[in-house]
Amino acid sequence: MSKEITIELKDGKLTPDELEELCSLGFNLENGILYEQDKQKALELYKHAYDQGSMKGANNFGYLLSVLGTTRESTLVALSILEKSANAGNPVAMINIGNIYEYGQLDGKPDYKKALMWYHRAALLGDNTGLFDYANLLHSGRGTRRDRETALMIFRKLTERGFKAAPFYVGLYYEKGWVVEKDYQTAMRFYQLGASANDPFCYNQLGRMYSLGLGLPRKEESMGFFYYEQAAKLGDVMGISNMAHAYESGQGVEQDITKAIELYQEAAELGEENAIKSLARIRAELMPQENTEKAVSKKSPKEN
Repeated sequence: MSKEITIELKDGKLTPDELEELCSLGFNLENGILYEQDKQKALELYKHAYDQGSMKGANNFGYLLSVLGTTRESTLVALSILEKSANAGNPVAMINIGNIYEYGQLDGKPDYKKALMWYHRAALLGDNTGLFDYANLLHSGRGTRRDRETALMIFRKLTERGFKAAPFYVGLYYEKGWVVEKDYQTAMRFYQLGASANDPFCYNQLGRMYSLGLGLPRKEESMGFFYYEQAAKLGDVMGISNMAHAYESGQGVEQDITKAIELYQEAAELGEENAIKSLARIRAELMPQENTEKAVSKKSPKEN
């Protein structure tokens, strides 16, 4: 059970160990670990560490300020603080700056070129997350010319390093036949590798391959449903939506329209467009039946 905390910030210069403890406490408060979540208190601790010259404090303070800030001015302050940490060689700060530009936090629209530059800087320092984000932009051609050959090379390298999210992309390249020959068996092997690390996207892709019989002698819809369920348990919106479709159609599981509606509703609330459309379609199909039943119930019983 989490508990509240009272913090008294020490005056005077803190030692490196004390600054590290301050940042760790801030992290716990930010994420609700051991203590009741309090992002404002976390921000205060990070700022104190930053004021004392901690580059980790600078990164954490700048990042949280960019999350909590609601104005362009606060985002500019966050960027300025993060740049100090980044210029001191902190790759995490470089990635956080890249995120601000990629997701348009500064001006309401993405700046993929700047995001690419900052991810590349982190990648050159050997940071796996920076390398992954850089490869993602190369893969999609955002901020640069699309370069799937280089992206695949990076995703392979990250897979060898055990980076959890990379096998999904290698599998996707083989499933789709992007810059390599289409090979469902190899795709499935990489999806299984990612699933073994509990990557929900790989679980979902395995569900799709089993449900459609891709690379298999025949469809195995019950296995497909199993993998969709694993993805859904990890919060993957596509897994939830695919489970709903399985319940609606009775593919791999006993048909249950009520359960399908519940799952479509859950996925729709998370913004999944196909789930929104499916939910509207099912409700439209059910309305005539519901209206007929209501009309029948209102009729007076016949007298003998």
